[in-house]
Amino acid sequence: MKKVIAAGTAAFVAAVLVVLAIFGLAQGKQSQLAAQAGTGVCIVPASGSQPLPPNEARDRNATVWIQQGRAKSIPTRGIYIGLAVILVESNGLNLASRKVPESMSYPNDGVVPGDHLSIGTAQQQVGMGWFDTVANGMKVPVQADAFYSALLNVNGWQVMSFSAAAQSVQRSAFPSRYGQREADAVALYNRLSAAAGTADVVPAVDTGTNVCQEANAGPISVSGKWANPLSPARYYMTSPFGPRIDPVLGIPKPHKGQDLGTDGGTPIYSPCDGIAELVGWDAWGGGNMTTLNCGGDIVIKLMHQSKTLIATGAKVEAGQKIGLVGTTGNSTGNHLHEQVEFKGTPIDPVPFMRDRGVPLCARAGEANPTHLPAC
Repeated sequence: MKKVIAAGTAAFVAAVLVVLAIFGLAQGKQSQLAAQAGTGVCIVPASGSQPLPPNEARDRNATVWIQQGRAKSIPTRGIYIGLAVILVESNGLNLASRKVPESMSYPNDGVVPGDHLSIGTAQQQVGMGWFDTVANGMKVPVQADAFYSALLNVNGWQVMSFSAAAQSVQRSAFPSRYGQREADAVALYNRLSAAAGTADVVPAVDTGTNVCQEANAGPISVSGKWANPLSPARYYMTSPFGPRIDPVLGIPKPHKGQDLGTDGGTPIYSPCDGIAELVGWDAWGGGNMTTLNCGGDIVIKLMHQSKTLIATGAKVEAGQKIGLVGTTGNSTGNHLHEQVEFKGTPIDPVPFMRDRGVPLCARAGEANPTHLPAC
């Protein structure tokens, strides 16, 4: 009997060690990504360079991107997101590829280095949902229209960080590059717009803008259709998304959301415009829970409430008071568990909320506990 118990204990310890090892790798990866992001996490990045000198081919292509954006009624910010993309991907040139021989038979501004299958100003591949033919892939108006159409399909792109909005379309291995060309994109837009005699020239980028300070400036942190669920109350991010040992069950169990520790009875605000799909008791440990359908295949679950203040089926707006913080269900203390799901799969709420302009981060003068993103 003792051998059985010992074996069982050994198996459990081994499982815990595996989970901790995985968690350590995940934390190491997150630290690596944070280090790569640098101040770009909360500070709007810019190249800091002088305005781009005129270039006939680049100016011609950028003008087409501006015209296509206006034709689709894209907000000005969306247009210079597009301009930043082409500056990063091709320096604004309409490039053919030797790996796609047919592309070289159409008008182009040169050949992309290497053996890439991507073509055009935004360096996208034919057959990946952008173009149906190589001929269309080499047409700058088609390239721009395809980008803007994809951008419009990104839920909440208008309030995402600059890099996140561009990355939502491009899916680059180096997403921070787009934010680094924001100032160049704005300057290019302004120069070409002024030359064309248009009046919607936008201000230069403020390279000192702090996204976290902006998001927490008001009585309730709201940006577009998104809101911080607890601001302006003090809160602490006590247990992050990812692998962990469940504090109630004592076993390895993935944590599907982000815990925000604060006083019981603290108001909870709807993090999005949406519909309350389900409000009530969650038998799986969530206690009093509100499930919000935010549109765009995004569902947000708010758990462990002491009291819910809306009913199933209610329409809510971002920043609307919908409940009170508590410790119901499987909970070890007063906190809000925010769980974000995309197409049914839980995703990390921290980058999700940050990219929508309402970061879960410390405000000036507040404590900076473990796991709280530096702003």
